[in-house]
Amino acid sequence: MKKAFENDYFDPLKHKPHKWCLTQKRRIDCTDPNSTQLEVNEKLLNQVEGTLENQLRCRLPDMDKDLSTFIATMEEVIVQTGANKRQKKNYSGKKKHTPTTEASTSKDKEARNTEAVPKKLP
Repeated sequence: MKKAFENDYFDPLKHKPHKWCLTQKRRIDCTDPNSTQLEVNEKLLNQVEGTLENQLRCRLPDMDKDLSTFIATMEEVIVQTGANKRQKKNYSGKKKHTPTTEASTSKDKEARNTEAVPKKLP
């Protein structure tokens, strides 16, 4: 059970905060049933990586909060930072092809038509 806790890091793209926190809390209760709320919150935060951990620590100056406050703060930070959204990037190096309409192609043809332009006299 302890290995399952240690190997399960929070990923906002894969996990829902409330489910992940409750699962991890149950694992902590199994391995260390006498943990205080402060210890539980610290253990949970140690399983959160990157800037999300720092943002949570800044928003929770008193780490001795109940789990519902911890989860609500975590969800708020994730929504505000957009950490739960995948970034769409075009790695192909190709430009996006925009479909041309009939009106734009006819204007282009008129612009390229040399017959309509009067010839210069010598």
